Amino acid sequence: MGLFDRLFERKRGRPEADEGDIVQFAAERAAEIVDPRLKLVPRYVERLRPALETTIEYIRATVAGLGAPREASAAAWSTDPTIRAVFARADDVAAVVSRAREVQKFFRQNAAASEVFATLGMAFEERTVLAPALVDGVLRQDVARTQLSFGDHRVAVVGATELEFRRAIGHLMFNQYLLNTAARLAGQDKQRKDLTVTRSLLRAKLRMLQGREATLADELADGESADPVAAIADLERQLERTDEAFEDLGGGVDALEKEFEILAQTLSHPGQSVEIAERRLRIDHYNTVQTDGGGDEIEFSVLRIATDPPRTRAAILVRFARTDLRAGGLNFGAAERAL
Repeated sequence: MGLFDRLFERKRGRPEADEGDIVQFAAERAAEIVDPRLKLVPRYVERLRPALETTIEYIRATVAGLGAPREASAAAWSTDPTIRAVFARADDVAAVVSRAREVQKFFRQNAAASEVFATLGMAFEERTVLAPALVDGVLRQDVARTQLSFGDHRVAVVGATELEFRRAIGHLMFNQYLLNTAARLAGQDKQRKDLTVTRSLLRAKLRMLQGREATLADELADGESADPVAAIADLERQLERTDEAFEDLGGGVDALEKEFEILAQTLSHPGQSVEIAERRLRIDHYNTVQTDGGGDEIEFSVLRIATDPPRTRAAILVRFARTDLRAGGLNFGAAERAL
């Protein structure tokens, strides 16, 4: 049983040893993805344990807090305000989900499956519009209201059961933390290389000034020549600051410790890398937010991922029936009923 199989099956009274196995597995996975040399850090697993326990609890709580899967079908579009809010037409539901390669692949590989559970991710925008509204009992035509729009629908995570695809979401979250760590380390590698170049140039200029030599650019520069003593002092200060910055990034064994610190920091603050917040709003049939208690309630998740640039997406969990699957524009369920 893998890490994320066990992650969501913890029960009260389960031995602490099982939790230790999860931490051990997660630590090995982190080193495997970020940098295998991390295993050489003294007491690697023991020191990383608090950060991993924080991340594991965050993933458990976040995934458990996601809303229940909704039926994704033309019929549901008529009865479920959330499905109606995210799709413009009833026919769009099956058309969008059927186009997803993950859904097609799932049904090809699971011939006996009658439905699939999946996450439906979407671009999400809240914009201000002018619309009619009652203000102090008077109908006004130009009241600023908030209107929602959803687009760029993409089906990502799929599973045969709700538990299976919730596990998959947790797995993806953990992978995101590791990838964010790798991105930060890559940024530091670039800084280290840039500082190396800067330090080499400063040292070369310093040696030249100390030898009372100049370059063609120096001779052709506008204005009076700089005082050599002051120029040397300025270069020495720049070189000292560069050396300090280089030391902060670490090198050799110190560099490995820095990598470990960045990994531990990322895992200690999982909400800074991935945040999933539930939104509940009341809207009318035009997706305009209602603040007076009218309209229908909808619920969806908003995902904020600390990539470069940061990404924000809306998402809902859905159930999609094989009978609604379309291929080449054909609805298999409708064709079977017609026959």
